[in-house]
Amino acid sequence: MVSFTINEEGEVIEDSIQVIQAAPADIFDRSSVRAAARFQFEPRIENGQAVEVSNVRYLFRYELED
Repeated sequence: MVSFTINEEGEVIEDSIQVIQAAPADIFDRSSVRAAARFQFEPRIENGQAVEVSNVRYLFRYELED
């Protein structure tokens, strides 16, 4: 699971990305951070203005084939 902040343009702020939970630890951290950095969202609009959204969480699930 990663946590990050989305700016007013709907882009993930790369410096804000943190792995907050991983099992097994440190195996998929780097690939999850790289994937999250490429996410693009619709900006959140409050009172007609785009605003930053912090503490967005996203869960990655990896399945390995035999």
